[in-house]
Amino acid sequence: MLAGLCQLSYAQQAESLDQLSDEQLLTMFDEVIQDSLAAERVARIYLDRARKEKDTIKMARGYDRLARIFSLERNIQFADSVITLTADLNHITYPALGYILRGYNFQLGDDLVNCTRNYLEAYKLSIQNENSLQQVYLLDKLIYKKAIWGNRIEALKLQKRRDELVQDKNYIEKLRSANRIGVEFDVEEILLNDFIVSSENYAFIYYNMRRLDSARVYLKEALKLLENYKGEHLDYHRNWVIEFQMELEYIAENYKESIRIGDSIISGGTGIYMSSSLFNAYMIAGLSRTKMLNNYESGLTMMLKADSIFSTEKIRIQPYKRELFDTLLGYYRSIDDDKSQMKYLSRLITFDSIMRVNYQYFEPELIKELETNELIAQKQELLARLNRNKRVNGIKIGVLFGFVLLSCWALVYYYRKHVLYRKRYESLKSNSGPTARKSKMRRQEISDEVIREILDRLEQFERKKAYLSADISLNSIARSFGTNAKYLSSVINLNKGKNFSQYINSLRTQYAFDRLREDRMFQRYTIRAVAGESGFNRAESFSKAFYRNFGIYPSYYIKKLEKDELKTTPNPAEPLAD
Repeated sequence: MLAGLCQLSYAQQAESLDQLSDEQLLTMFDEVIQDSLAAERVARIYLDRARKEKDTIKMARGYDRLARIFSLERNIQFADSVITLTADLNHITYPALGYILRGYNFQLGDDLVNCTRNYLEAYKLSIQNENSLQQVYLLDKLIYKKAIWGNRIEALKLQKRRDELVQDKNYIEKLRSANRIGVEFDVEEILLNDFIVSSENYAFIYYNMRRLDSARVYLKEALKLLENYKGEHLDYHRNWVIEFQMELEYIAENYKESIRIGDSIISGGTGIYMSSSLFNAYMIAGLSRTKMLNNYESGLTMMLKADSIFSTEKIRIQPYKRELFDTLLGYYRSIDDDKSQMKYLSRLITFDSIMRVNYQYFEPELIKELETNELIAQKQELLARLNRNKRVNGIKIGVLFGFVLLSCWALVYYYRKHVLYRKRYESLKSNSGPTARKSKMRRQEISDEVIREILDRLEQFERKKAYLSADISLNSIARSFGTNAKYLSSVINLNKGKNFSQYINSLRTQYAFDRLREDRMFQRYTIRAVAGESGFNRAESFSKAFYRNFGIYPSYYIKKLEKDELKTTPNPAEPLAD
């Protein structure tokens, strides 16, 4: 059904979507959610239908879907629409789901306090409206936050409340009532998944309480349950268990084992593990080597790799990660590297300031354990020493003066180039692509009928995106059109203002340009992968063609798109859908 729709114009797509039932539209939304334009189109059709029918709950479902596909700020605005629309209803799903969506998006933006406030409000409403599905989901979120930032005893109480819910003899019936009529699910798979999560939660709470024997008991229980689980969350659970075991062995000072597990995660790479898992693996493998061999150098490379991932992948700040930066600071102190000391002192001060905000909300007493004032004093002392060194080294400034002048020239050149690229980007953003060039060629001796037929074939060729095939050539396309290469080349030159190679490359680069702008997942591809998806055999050829067509390189375009819209790769489960 989706493949057929892709061949239609926008108006035809809207007409075709309008023929689908409500449930078919919601199913299609789930299938195309990674394509924000397609997902929005489906959600708008559903929402418009709901408005015509004056169905408040269906309207809420429409806004609910729109709150999942845009930037964090816009998603929160749509979640607010869900809440406003259903605030006076005692519905089993709404407005609680609106608060869940708000909390989820605040979590993606690393705003832990507002995330938790919205989850607590949703939890209160889920109890009031007897929605067990929402209660279990929210308890999982709150248990982790309490175990990391707050009172672990309270986290344990929340987990026991979760046990009561999933072990209730009427739990499955309650789940059915919390879902839309007609939604089917595997009862055994859901129950087994819930039991696995319970074991993981207990293990995580006891780990944070440093009751490691109890944590091991529940880890073994989770592993045993996983032997019979074949559901959609299998990979997540397997990876969680491996990563948790690594952290457990590290805290237990079984460094050989934590190194072995960490190295196995690193060897799995991004094809198996998320960036947050790789950060943990590099950090713990590095710290374990440092402690086991009692020297910094043994684990330095891995710790620096963890630091690099932290800086580039927007890893969430959590208390246990502080040890990495404290250890790196200690290393650079040991070798009197003032510049690197300044870097990690600043990193720790930032770390502690965020932790202070979170502890103030969850557990104010823990703020006393932070050493922010001492770190600030150390930073000021280091700055003073650096200033003294600058005065001592003043003579060297004259020697380096010529180099500075050369550097300034290079910076001016780079700045002008950057300004030019930025102007081109803003122009492209408003025009959605390069300005078409008119052909100055004269018409050749080809009949109007042949020209029309070739142009019709070219239109079909472009609509079907056949240019994405890397194997096409002028001769192969001419044969498929039932014409000869000379005629085809002439018509392209005459009507497109380009030779064949330029025409194909412009279509491919325009495809890449549009998809990068519309598809947030596509922006995460490497340049080589984007080139391959766009029909190019080599990344270099793609980059040159992209520059010729738009005046900027694709790497620059992707960076600007990322700055225009906040990006994150969510680790937690997606919010529940009604």
